[in-house]
Amino acid sequence: MLSALVRGLLLLLLAAGAGAPVAAHPIIPLPSRAESLAAIERMADWQLAHLGGPDAIPLPGSSARNPRDWQQAAFWVGLTAVA
Repeated sequence: MLSALVRGLLLLLLAAGAGAPVAAHPIIPLPSRAESLAAIERMADWQLAHLGGPDAIPLPGSSARNPRDWQQAAFWVGLTAVA
């Protein structure tokens, strides 16, 4: 049984080999800078409101309890970059 991806690739190759046109994917516009920043701010506000320690992290590793480890640091590094 072939996965959907493999089947899709095979159909694409067969269509290209037969000279049949391949349907183009629609272009999805990227959000504006203002929309992106608004979404980032909403996510950061949510995260700050839900900082409950490592117990708030689903399936935290032992490193989650260390505030200088990557699981907590990634949020703060990202928040600093947004600022």
